[in-house]
Amino acid sequence: MPKKGEKGGKGKKGKKGKGGKGKEEVQSDPPEVVMKEVITQYNAACEANGVVPYDAFVQKFKDAMNDEEGPAAPSKLLIGDALGPAGFKALADGITTSRMRSTKALYLWKADVRDDGINDVVRILRHLTELEKVELMDCRLSSLACMSLAREFEGGLVLQSLTLDYNPLGDEGLRVLAMAIGAGGRAPS
Repeated sequence: MPKKGEKGGKGKKGKKGKGGKGKEEVQSDPPEVVMKEVITQYNAACEANGVVPYDAFVQKFKDAMNDEEGPAAPSKLLIGDALGPAGFKALADGITTSRMRSTKALYLWKADVRDDGINDVVRILRHLTELEKVELMDCRLSSLACMSLAREFEGGLVLQSLTLDYNPLGDEGLRVLAMAIGAGGRAPS
């Protein structure tokens, strides 16, 4: 007989996530299986998008699989190079088509995401259900990116911290984002 909150004892179970707003917890797989899946999906996405894989991203997962304390999915992801919109789309495709969900911090520093790539950032925010901290520093984001992020906060996204330093967001972008964060409940620090 299935346990409370499980459907037939298989697959997905109970609701979980930020404020319990409709995100479902995926049954956990061994970390090494999830990490291999992320690498495979990312490499396939790079090929589909015609970009060279970001070696530091792949290496982070390989190192985590070979950790002497045992494999564990990275709790923090740092992208500190200019991937550009196509490279970032491949990264988002690799992450969002995998079963990886437990990352708690996403740092994008000088990743050259631009407004064209903000929808890919949003896909990652939706996918990583345990995400608490996001830094989009010097990613060439404008007020248009703020509007996309604002929709996520209005829809219930909750973060403990959001950093947008060194982006030309403009007064209007900041105003829209501040209003959305206030409307969504918990404002990040």
